[in-house]
Amino acid sequence: MKLIIDFNWLFPFFNSNFFTGLSTFITGLAAFGVYLWQKNDKKINAARVILSEIRNAELKLNQVKKRIKGTTYEDFPSVLSTNSWAKFSFLFANDFDQDELDKINTFFSNCQSIDEMAKKDNNFFWITTEERARVVQQQLPQIIVAAFDATTKRIDQNKLNTLKQTFLDTISNEPYVYVPKKTVNAITLLVDSTSKITETPIGEKFKKITK
Repeated sequence: MKLIIDFNWLFPFFNSNFFTGLSTFITGLAAFGVYLWQKNDKKINAARVILSEIRNAELKLNQVKKRIKGTTYEDFPSVLSTNSWAKFSFLFANDFDQDELDKINTFFSNCQSIDEMAKKDNNFFWITTEERARVVQQQLPQIIVAAFDATTKRIDQNKLNTLKQTFLDTISNEPYVYVPKKTVNAITLLVDSTSKITETPIGEKFKKITK
């Protein structure tokens, strides 16, 4: 006995509004699944970058503290080279409560402010250096006049060289460097008010997301 299967009933089904709606629903469901997968992957990568920036900033904050307490002049390090939290914070709106979000925002905001004040403070050294060079150029004519010999009506080269060398040695060996206290005081206040994140529940949440 030969079994005959009639598929003619399928054609009306494929052409029906129900099949069209079902296909649209399945396609939309698949697209939504892909969207959720991509969003989760983006969130994990963003969490890794943000956590790395926080760790690096915390290390640099320790260096800033040592710089503040130090007795020798050296540039402040950059605390926050990039701020990925400002770009991807919306991905973590449901992972942290408002207090935690405020702490993260404050951490990154303080780090940026520290960098701004540090740049100003670091520039004072070069401003002072440029000012010394300007003073040297202004004093050279006076040194030449001082080396002028009224008897011979000529410049005494030996005296000129001695005066120039004495003046330049005095300028070069001057240990005083002008650094306004306002910027250092501002940096100190910002550092003292910036709490670590990696060792708090916030840091643990970031670590959990990255896994």
